[in-house]
Amino acid sequence: MAQLIGGLATSHIPAIGGAIHKGKQNDPYWKPFFDSFPPIHNWLDKVQPDVVVVFYNDHGLNFFLDKMPTFAVGAAASYSNADEGWGIPTLPPIPGARFAAALHEQGPTRTIPLYASDRLLCAGPATAPGLCANFVHVRPGECHFTDANATSQLFFVMRGQGSTRLAGDEEFAWQAGDLFTLPAQSRALHAATVDAALYWVHDEPLLRYLGVQAAVPPAWRCSPPWPQCGPRACPRSWLPFWPRRAMPQPWPLCHP
Repeated sequence: MAQLIGGLATSHIPAIGGAIHKGKQNDPYWKPFFDSFPPIHNWLDKVQPDVVVVFYNDHGLNFFLDKMPTFAVGAAASYSNADEGWGIPTLPPIPGARFAAALHEQGPTRTIPLYASDRLLCAGPATAPGLCANFVHVRPGECHFTDANATSQLFFVMRGQGSTRLAGDEEFAWQAGDLFTLPAQSRALHAATVDAALYWVHDEPLLRYLGVQAAVPPAWRCSPPWPQCGPRACPRSWLPFWPRRAMPQPWPLCHP
């Protein structure tokens, strides 16, 4: 069972973003506020939490690669940025992208990358500059390998049932509504007993952008039983990512 070791909170004040943007952290008015953060940083370095759950409204102004989580989930048909009157540069609204269910409802066993690379002006396959979402279609009685240079992988079983086998013959079963994750360097073989469609998300585009290779965590390894999600899922999620070199401007992406 997880152990909660602490909680942190701070005010949500748009002026904070303006102060950071204008380099006013040491101004007399702002210094007491920003001086409260180093002790928090020191505490986090000391306790080294395994998992951090963050609830915040960032307005998309500080979501760069050095702070980017592996997966970010929200709900919107589009994503807009605003300066709220503090002089922070604004960006035009970014529309969503829709990938039809027909992509995985027919055709052979295969992985179907959800491409948005042409719109994002980044190397593909990528659905966002730091993330690749895919449909995986596996026909009954057939198998399909998935492999990615990714720090982690998430699979949601949209339809069907079957099993997944990892290196070392570790195997577990899944069915519609299940969600499972795999750690770095997890080449997996998926077999379906009923026509199956999986939603597969990983961060290989981010590692490609950084020019690095995923490594297995030295002291942690996922093993069954795998967590399951309920029958209801969020109908839409947005995935905003801001690489600094690969694109002329940030491009958040919304997809169902």
